[in-house]
Amino acid sequence: MRVVLQRVKSASVSVSGTGVVGNIDKGLLVFLGICERDTENPQPHLHWLIKKVSTARLFPNTEGKHWCESIKSLGLPILLISQFTLHGNLRKPKPDFHHSAKTLPAREIWNMAIGEFKRELGDDRVLTGEFGADMDVQLVNWGPVTLSLDSANKSETYFEDGVGDGGKKALGEKVGALAADVVVKTEWLEKL
Repeated sequence: MRVVLQRVKSASVSVSGTGVVGNIDKGLLVFLGICERDTENPQPHLHWLIKKVSTARLFPNTEGKHWCESIKSLGLPILLISQFTLHGNLRKPKPDFHHSAKTLPAREIWNMAIGEFKRELGDDRVLTGEFGADMDVQLVNWGPVTLSLDSANKSETYFEDGVGDGGKKALGEKVGALAADVVVKTEWLEKL
């Protein structure tokens, strides 16, 4: 699963022919993309993303210090929008969405995500767009602050508050592995 988070001063979503179906003031606009691999066992992906989104410290505290508060700690809402295009690619000029989940399983996971967010944050703090609908999303991005998360790239070490030496160690190991891979690929290219 992939999400794009935007810290907003306001956001709304309208569905063609229906009008505004969800709007928030200060909070998070969350675009959620579900891919094929998520359909096999969605619960671990959902749990990880919902904890990350709910506890991400993207807001200032009352003294104005940045990166101190989360939507959960401040009691702020989210506007959740389904967006299959998050798993698209542009290898060719025409976008390819074959990694996005098929409609029926994606709709089930979408409904699960809504339920899990409501359990985590409260029913009144989770507003949504309409799955599969043609929607217009309007927002005032605050910052701007825009982040993306992908449950396929999560660290094996996860702490409830998102901090800890284990996470830094796991990240260091991943960076080291990537650097070694770059060296090997660079040497291979030089041989050509």
